[in-house]
Amino acid sequence: MSSPSQVVDGVIISSNPADCLGPPAPWFFDYIFDSLEYDRWVKSVPSRLLRLVGGPGSGKTSFAALAVNRLRQNDQAHHNHQKPPLVLSVFLKPLTVRDASAAVHQEQNAIPFGVQFLAEIERQIDAKIGVNSDLSPPPSPQTQIDGTALLNSIRFKLFRLSDVWLVVDDLDCLWPIRKEYLEVEERLEQLRGIGVRVLLTSRTPFQLSTLKPICDVSLENEYDHDEEQHEGRPGLITWWECNLDHDSTGGPFWICQKCKEAGSHSPPELTSNPFPVTFEISNAPEPSMKSLIIHNLQLEHGRFWPLEPPFRSHQDEYPPLSCLGRRLISGSTTEEPSREAVDFVVKLVQLSYGNPSMALLLLETIHQAETLDAAMAKSDRFPKSVVEMFDLLIDAQIRSRLLDKTSPREVRARAMLALHAIRIVGNAEKDPKFSGVEFESLKTKLLEESDRCGSHGFEDLLVSVDVEVVDEVIGAAGGLLAVGTMGTGYYVRCFHPDFYNYVKERYNEFVSEWEYTITPATTLPKTTNITPSGSLPQIQSWIHECSTSHERCQAIQSSTSSSWLPTRLIDVSNPSKIHIITTSPSMKERYTTLSHCWGRIEIIKLIQANYAQLTDPSVGVNWDKLTKTFQDAITVTRALGVKYIWIDSLCIVQGDGEKAPGDFKTEGQLMHLVYRNSFLNLAGADSKDGSQGLFRSYEETPRQRVLHEPVKIEGERGIAGEWYILPKDYWRHELLDKILYTRGWVFQERMLAPRILHFSTNQLLWDCATLSASESLPQGLPRQIDTISATERHWRERLLLMRSTPANQPALIRAGTADDSLETFWINSVRNYTRCELTNYISDRLQAIWGVAKVVRDGLREKGSWDENDHQEEEYAAGLWSKNLYLQLAWRVVNPRLREETRLPGLQGIHPSWSWASTIGEISLQSRLPLAGTWYRVRHHDGGEVRFEVKCLGDVEGSSELVARGVEPKRDHQPELVGKTLAVRGVTVRGCWDQKTQGVRVPVVDVAVVKRFDFFPDVVLEEGREVYLLVLSAHETDEQGQLVMVDDSASGSEVSWRKPKVTYNSGTGLMLEGGVGVENEYKRIGAFRFQGLGKDDMRVLVDETEVKNIWIL
Repeated sequence: MSSPSQVVDGVIISSNPADCLGPPAPWFFDYIFDSLEYDRWVKSVPSRLLRLVGGPGSGKTSFAALAVNRLRQNDQAHHNHQKPPLVLSVFLKPLTVRDASAAVHQEQNAIPFGVQFLAEIERQIDAKIGVNSDLSPPPSPQTQIDGTALLNSIRFKLFRLSDVWLVVDDLDCLWPIRKEYLEVEERLEQLRGIGVRVLLTSRTPFQLSTLKPICDVSLENEYDHDEEQHEGRPGLITWWECNLDHDSTGGPFWICQKCKEAGSHSPPELTSNPFPVTFEISNAPEPSMKSLIIHNLQLEHGRFWPLEPPFRSHQDEYPPLSCLGRRLISGSTTEEPSREAVDFVVKLVQLSYGNPSMALLLLETIHQAETLDAAMAKSDRFPKSVVEMFDLLIDAQIRSRLLDKTSPREVRARAMLALHAIRIVGNAEKDPKFSGVEFESLKTKLLEESDRCGSHGFEDLLVSVDVEVVDEVIGAAGGLLAVGTMGTGYYVRCFHPDFYNYVKERYNEFVSEWEYTITPATTLPKTTNITPSGSLPQIQSWIHECSTSHERCQAIQSSTSSSWLPTRLIDVSNPSKIHIITTSPSMKERYTTLSHCWGRIEIIKLIQANYAQLTDPSVGVNWDKLTKTFQDAITVTRALGVKYIWIDSLCIVQGDGEKAPGDFKTEGQLMHLVYRNSFLNLAGADSKDGSQGLFRSYEETPRQRVLHEPVKIEGERGIAGEWYILPKDYWRHELLDKILYTRGWVFQERMLAPRILHFSTNQLLWDCATLSASESLPQGLPRQIDTISATERHWRERLLLMRSTPANQPALIRAGTADDSLETFWINSVRNYTRCELTNYISDRLQAIWGVAKVVRDGLREKGSWDENDHQEEEYAAGLWSKNLYLQLAWRVVNPRLREETRLPGLQGIHPSWSWASTIGEISLQSRLPLAGTWYRVRHHDGGEVRFEVKCLGDVEGSSELVARGVEPKRDHQPELVGKTLAVRGVTVRGCWDQKTQGVRVPVVDVAVVKRFDFFPDVVLEEGREVYLLVLSAHETDEQGQLVMVDDSASGSEVSWRKPKVTYNSGTGLMLEGGVGVENEYKRIGAFRFQGLGKDDMRVLVDETEVKNIWIL
């Protein structure tokens, strides 16, 4: 019955489901097969049309394939019938970029699509009745075929058959080609008229049929619907036959989709009608979703659900329980699943939003999860499989059509319409579960975009599409957008909640960045000074756009406290001098901040000796006493109409000897609040000290400062012209390599300020949560060079939205693309931060990153634990986290130096050796996620988790004043350790350092075994140095190094599990030095890892008879 696929006008026609991955489970669609709508369609006389409507991933193609198979089984049961039944099937699929490489488009004078459609129908009929059709193989463009004659031929042949069903999948792929869509709808109606029962799947409820029933609800209630919406625009509304017998005229009672959604009548009781009956499948019933998820989980992780599901007949086919399966079955009975299993399944059902494909993709992401925490961990990156699904949809519906210059104009026009509508809806959505964009608002923006297209030479596209009707917009998007009613109007939303973030977080380069042109600035000023002819207009433009148009930045602004002010600010309203004020809780003012290098020159500071002078408005500080950088920053602040600025050296009382220590200990704790609540941060990126200022002037032509010579491109409209080539590392070259960003304190200032204006070598650069731009690219960086800056924007947004709020108020956390999790962000942050330099490592090593650590800690606390019985709150101290501390102890110094260069004596007196803060240099943190098969780990002396204790900060000095200013000392002040010693219970093995092999020689361990170790000393060690090895954790692997599960069936579990015949061991540990005090006291001098160790080798390293209590100082 199958035939070669045909490609007609960018659409593949086949009798088989070409793009069907197979049904998620044969029983999944029983809720449709058992429905009254489906039953009456199968048995309908005369024939009727059943339309199944569902968004992408709802299973339409899978259902269509199943329906064909079920109907054909019925066909086989009547194979001896004088007039056999026949099941026809036509599966349509848009031609994607991938398909196009292997396909040849039909010529413009090809046979009309509707005729090709009928030819495929006749070919299948001929195959059934044994007729050699003259039209097989499919007709060529030169074959002259009359559609009416072909329909008459089909009508004649149908007399030799009894019941005929036709299943047509994905008619929407024809929507961009309006003529062909209408033609196929007409052919379907003609086929139905000669007795064919038609089942049609589509992504949208709209149809273009010219049939125009009248909504009886409007007649009953004596009000008129909008004529354009109900009669003048056929296809805008889907019509339903209500369960009333008839209307006032004795005919069927009809209601429109709009009245149905408003709850005017109950679901339709079906009778014979000329209109398509609509069955919505976008959101599958919860029981079906639950069964699907349980079934697939058990196929992967073993049977954990004790109740035998109705869809399962061979339970012995389930595999042995995985680690996750064992966790899920824990606590279950023979009759009831465990609470964890129920909650886990319910959570997956909720995250799927009734979409079976999304459910299966979610299950893929937890394929190798070993714990419930890992399976349900909040990730900031969509699973690869989900992104690929959305990418494929964009490719099929938009990209392939828009970029194919041979496509008809109307096809490209509708693809462009879809692209802009998706951008607008995806970026404007705030609550994807309940709301959308009002169609009138969407229409206005689309019309504006149409005008913009014309101004860029694309006037022949969007202007040819009727953007004023909702069905045109929804149909063009091919199911990626959906429609609903809101009051008396329509709203447009994305088909699935995850699609909002896919659009908003710029996963797809084509969706987020495809434009007609990327235009550099035509001229640049010859100075970055704040003058009307200089940089002021551009700065004002960026600020205005950020304040009025950036949704993300507005969310940040609303989440920060407009009433919170630093303890002191600098009043810049007097043009000849400045003075320092002490703020009050009642003040509500904007203020700027300054990020600058102090350098080696003398700068004015606020100390106890000059405090009275600098805070006196009549005295203050004269203009000529300020450094050039301070003067320029104040000039910018005044030009922007802001009265106050915060500069660290003038707003924090600096230490002036032991008798006048200053208040940095208190104020330094609040730096994260200072920058998070600022209006704008001014960054002197190119100034090594205060003498160089912020502004730069240039003699050369402006473009030569930042752009290469222009390249002329000749071609079609919108592309031809002069283009400038930019380096891929543009952002790093223009900004991040500058001297300011080598300083440690500036790391958190850059991550926590909502807006940053960078004064760099060649130009000004702008940064906020939405836009990274420069004077040469004022509208933003092109996607191809916007990698580093995009990552920082994403995390700046997340950190700023994690507010300093009481624990019972949720932090605003947005999922995004830049990193996998807060855990990964922290690991990357520490590495980037420790690459930077500090003037005072002893006091600032942890203080300068506390602002970032604080908001990460709040985010981790908000994220919480999957285990509802685990009430431990995440703590932070010494640069590490309280949960799974034993794994974090294996941090590494990337480039070890001499001891006196890496471990300064002053640092050793403040930070314990097990904290990375006790070293100088770049640090690589290790993951604290426990691995499957972990059978050994060090413990506390009492047998519990290795842990530290922090001081209660609720009663710090001046806490009452801090609370009055909106500061919570317990949350906003950096935690301090109660003691610097870690109590650890484990095994130490003595060895010595081998300079030649850069390893440790252990007398009790074979030399060949030691080669399976990697050692990472904190400092350069001398030959023969005594070293003690302490294994922190060990887990089992198979011969290929893959993780395996430890068999603990002896502990009472009824589940047995067979391990590989041979297992190996991998893990991490510490290098320690002894003799630092009393017996069993050690200090850390490095870390190590091992892999591929056998059982005997491990017995030496973790000999149970050698376990003892030790202290790591």
